[in-house]
Amino acid sequence: MADNSTTNVMVDEGGNAPPPVSIPKETIERLLKDIKDMVRSSLESEGIFYKHSETDILKAYVMIVGPPDSLYFGGYYFFQFNFPVDYPHAPPVVTYLTNDGITRFHPNFYKNGKICLSIFNTWRGEQWTSCQTIKSCLLTMLSIMDNKPLLHEPGVKETHNDYNSYHTMILYKNIDFSCIQVISDFMSTNIIPIDPDYKEHFYGIMQDCLKRNSKDMLKIIRTNVSKNINNLYSVRSLYGMSFNVNFDKALERFVELMKKHKIDLD
Repeated sequence: MADNSTTNVMVDEGGNAPPPVSIPKETIERLLKDIKDMVRSSLESEGIFYKHSETDILKAYVMIVGPPDSLYFGGYYFFQFNFPVDYPHAPPVVTYLTNDGITRFHPNFYKNGKICLSIFNTWRGEQWTSCQTIKSCLLTMLSIMDNKPLLHEPGVKETHNDYNSYHTMILYKNIDFSCIQVISDFMSTNIIPIDPDYKEHFYGIMQDCLKRNSKDMLKIIRTNVSKNINNLYSVRSLYGMSFNVNFDKALERFVELMKKHKIDLD
C-alpha cells in the first residue's frame, strides 16, 4: 500500500523542533490548492491580507483591514489559522488576535480569541463542509464586519437598550486601539501575538493602508468630536464593557500618528 502521508517539521520561535506531525498527502494537496487560489486571485482589494507560514503548513496569519462603511474602517484585525491534519474534512481553528482585554469588538469575536461562526462548527447554522476554502472562510469573516455588528447577537434588535452605545464604543475603540495603538506598538511589543518573522511583512501593509485611509478616518473622528461624544458608555447587560469614549483625545492621537508616518493633514 502506498504511503500517502508526509512529515511536517515545525520549529518554534526558539528554534526548537517539537515532535513531527504526520500529514496526509490529501491535506497537503488541498492546502496548496487553497494557497495558490489566494495568490492567483488575491483578496487584498477587499482589505484581506493572507500570509501562510513558511515553516508550518498547518498555520497561517490573516489581517483584515476594516472595510469602508463599517465601524471597523481602517482598523487592523488579525487572526491565526490552525489547520487540522484532516483538512478539508474538518474546519480550521481560527483565533482572533486583535484584543485589548476589555472590548468585545464583535459579538462573534470573543476576548479569549474564540470566533463563533457556523462554518467553523462553533455556532449553529450552516456547518463546515469540504467545499469550503480558505477564501470562502475569509469572505465570510469580512461579511460580518459591518456597520451594525450588534445585530449579529441572537435576539438583539435595533431597539435594544445597548444598541447605540455599543456601536459608539466600537467605532471609538476601532480608531483608538485597532488602528492607532496596534500600528504604534506592532513592531516593538507583542500587542498582536504573531511570529516575529512576519511582522515586517504586515507592518508595511499597515503603513500603506494608513496612508490610503487616513483622510477618511480623520473625517470620521472630527464628525464625532463635533457631536461632543465624550462620555462613559456601559453595556454591562451584554458584555460587561465600560470605558471612557473620548474622541477629542482620539483626534489628537490620530493627528500625531499621521505626522509620524509623514501623511499630509490637508
